[in-house]
Amino acid sequence: MIVKKMQFVLLVLFVLFGAASADLGIHLFSGIAQGAAEPFSRGIAAPLLVRCGLVTPEQLLAVFCVLLLVTGALFAGSIACAAGRALQSKMARDGEETGNAKSGF
Repeated sequence: MIVKKMQFVLLVLFVLFGAASADLGIHLFSGIAQGAAEPFSRGIAAPLLVRCGLVTPEQLLAVFCVLLLVTGALFAGSIACAAGRALQSKMARDGEETGNAKSGF
């Protein structure tokens, strides 16, 4: 039961961090490519980071890389939880089959 809740939390965090990294990446790279005077004023994540004092493209790129790493780690954790649940249910089924065979059913 705990693994199921943990997998749900990891999945929700994965979606949130994935959306934040996609938003920041799209607006960061489109702003740099267009050479806009205010390249980081669009989107949701970039203006929040600019208000926090991260104003240079290098700083925003570093935050984007960290977001990608965290998103990847959350994805790996979610996959590990899913694999653990699948293995746990397989072991439970194998245990039931072995128990039924021993009891004569």
